[in-house]
Amino acid sequence: MDKIKLLLYGEIGWEVESKEVVTYLDEHKGDEIEMHVNSPGGDVFEAIAIRSAVLAHPNLSIVVDSMAASAAAIISLCGKPLAMAEYSRLMLHSASSYASGNAKEIEKQLAMLRSIDEDLASMIAGKMGKGKDEVLEEYFDGKDHWLTAEEVVGMGIASMVEKPKADDLSAKSFFDCVNGERHGNHIKKSYSDMDITKIQSVVAFKDCNTEDEVVETAKAQEALIADKTAEIEERDAKIAELEAKVAEYENEKAISDAVEEGRMTEEQAGICRNLIKSDRENALKMISSMTTPAGQAKVSDFIKGEGVKADRKSYFQEEMDRIANSK
Repeated sequence: MDKIKLLLYGEIGWEVESKEVVTYLDEHKGDEIEMHVNSPGGDVFEAIAIRSAVLAHPNLSIVVDSMAASAAAIISLCGKPLAMAEYSRLMLHSASSYASGNAKEIEKQLAMLRSIDEDLASMIAGKMGKGKDEVLEEYFDGKDHWLTAEEVVGMGIASMVEKPKADDLSAKSFFDCVNGERHGNHIKKSYSDMDITKIQSVVAFKDCNTEDEVVETAKAQEALIADKTAEIEERDAKIAELEAKVAEYENEKAISDAVEEGRMTEEQAGICRNLIKSDRENALKMISSMTTPAGQAKVSDFIKGEGVKADRKSYFQEEMDRIANSK
């Protein structure tokens, strides 16, 4: 029978609840469990409950996949067979808490923290091959002590996880990821419990009957997604290009209209073009707010024959008067 992989991933007491882990281990006392750890620690009392259940299981080993820090390190060092993955780390430090109240209340909190440190040191002393006081002095001194996988293995308290061979990377890993069911938030079923019919319920995989067919279909879907993504990016680039051209046309039209209507000189038009580059919205607002100076006819007025103002003759009338006076 294959090992059942138990994932202790996340903050203890929040993402990893002792009730779920303890219940699961109790239900699988007859199974071989490999508990994988990647946790920053968390609630110390939740961790102690998990540690007790781990110790009570007759056939359980521990693997630190990435990080076993604080309370997670206490669980990892409970005495069960321990393995460290390459580049993984284990961290030990003093217990911490938040305190408030008067001096007596804070003193009680300090006494509790010191008592917890002593208990934690006692829990791991045997695994580390040291006395409680030695562990207290070395690892519970108020500092964070990060131990590399090599250091932990060198201390003789763990082995190093063997690197997987390329040939071992089969469709099993795909099944582990896609078809593994969770117990609560942290437990995945073993490979032997998996059911390919659940993958076949997805339309793209309905004709897959073997692991290799599932993997090939997944690769094909990945390639299809990549092609569609490229098409969308190309379309978005074209849309952006067209939008830029439309904006450029609108900018130039606003300026040319203002010049034609006499609201702006050619010199001012050049200034406005530069303003639009840095602040288009406000520059367009400024252009639209410009008005024709009093008494000045618009160029379009003369073209339309509408350039007559109350206080001056039209251009046509002025020309007629000039011709009459020259005779």
